[in-house]
Amino acid sequence: MGDSATAARKQLGRAIRVARSSAGLTQADLAERCGWSRGLQPKIGKLETGRQSCTIADAQVLASSLKVDESEAEEWVHLASQTREASEEHPDVPPHFQEYLRAEPRASEVLSWHVERIPGILQAEPYMLAMFERHRHSEKIYGRLRARRNRQQVLALGRPTFKIILSESALWRMPSEHQWLVLEQLRHLITVAYLYEHVHLHLMPFTVPMLDIPQDFTILRGVVATEPGVRKRWGRTKHDPNGDFVYFEDGRYHHASEAVSKREHDWRDLHSQALSRHDTVAFLDQMIERRRAAP
Repeated sequence: MGDSATAARKQLGRAIRVARSSAGLTQADLAERCGWSRGLQPKIGKLETGRQSCTIADAQVLASSLKVDESEAEEWVHLASQTREASEEHPDVPPHFQEYLRAEPRASEVLSWHVERIPGILQAEPYMLAMFERHRHSEKIYGRLRARRNRQQVLALGRPTFKIILSESALWRMPSEHQWLVLEQLRHLITVAYLYEHVHLHLMPFTVPMLDIPQDFTILRGVVATEPGVRKRWGRTKHDPNGDFVYFEDGRYHHASEAVSKREHDWRDLHSQALSRHDTVAFLDQMIERRRAAP
């Protein structure tokens, strides 16, 4: 993964430098056009030489400022997603989850079910901080926070399509009972649901009879592996770059088609009883009003 990330940084850097030169701009000009202070001019140089990873958000700003065409802008965003620092520069990320982080931006669809906890991709910052403090990782909070923020950059890609089913239990079992934290997380869920068309959020209310599917799981479908080593880890060959797998919260991965099919069946059973996207947002709005009115 290290070699691949380095190659992606250098490829993106060359593309930025060529586009800037073609536009007749200096690095200072580009920084100003991006709305960055002139103090960030060295950042442009580091990005162009591949010495600094480029975030997805920065790749989008640079592509827009340099007026590159749509296909090239998409390629820049894709390259930026490959230079994400979450897995390599943040050793606090559990080793078993690093494989998932590498696969997520390369999937076409993500189907998940969460019972007791808001998944990291949907967590607001106060929720993250409370989670880390609660588990006594206060000395590593900022590294973990940065890693989780980097992961959430995948939302800006417009892919994969996330179809997330969340039990109502997760809305009540927050890592802190502070009213402001609960309200901030609920508002964040609504914001994500409105802002990202490719994020489908469905709530499973308590009024639905409990199904015998107790464990959280996530299915990644259509994963496109770009590295031979990754293909090997995902149980695929160089002749079969696309793959599906199931990830469980205890760190297990299931690649067998039978296991994936079983969990897809479970997910569809859950989806058939969960609220629609529109009704989910309405439920969250109502929950905010109830929490505000509570003494």
